Amino acid sequence: MLSLTFDDPTGAAVHLLNVAASVSNFKPVLQEIANDFYAEEKRVFGSRGGYGGRSEWEDLGPLYNKWKIANYPARPILECTGALRRSLTIPGAAGSDLKIKAMSLYVGSKVGTGKGGKKHKRAKNYNVAWLHDEGVESMKGVFQGVRMDGKRMPARRVMEITDMQKQRWGDMLARYVASGGGKG
Repeated sequence: MLSLTFDDPTGAAVHLLNVAASVSNFKPVLQEIANDFYAEEKRVFGSRGGYGGRSEWEDLGPLYNKWKIANYPARPILECTGALRRSLTIPGAAGSDLKIKAMSLYVGSKVGTGKGGKKHKRAKNYNVAWLHDEGVESMKGVFQGVRMDGKRMPARRVMEITDMQKQRWGDMLARYVASGGGKG
């Protein structure tokens, strides 16, 4: 069980919590948060992952880099076909997974290794965003016919939510609640 206590001599926090309890539709502010997520992901991809305090993505290994140059020349890291980037930076793009309800937000990617790429057609269908976020210790059976260095794919975080994002989103929610938005 988690318990949180704090001093609130003005009663502002208690008032804000009471107002929040009366809000029945967060859709407008959740759409604003989703838009912020997509904008942040554009900056993440544009900086090879190294944006907003995140670590830059590890370079490709020599064998995979050679394969990628031959099959997807001039494509940036994590962008063989561009499907993953589009799914995480453009709402409504193929593979984008956005669900906004009155009280919930889900944003992600449905892009799989078995779809979209000329060499990826023989791959088992795994979620690409998940594979890159987590990294993979054994690539056997994931990308068949793709030249890989060793058996490991390092984690390259594509959907890492930072403390700054959490703060921004919390501020958006607080402003929405304070304005009385969504009362039903």
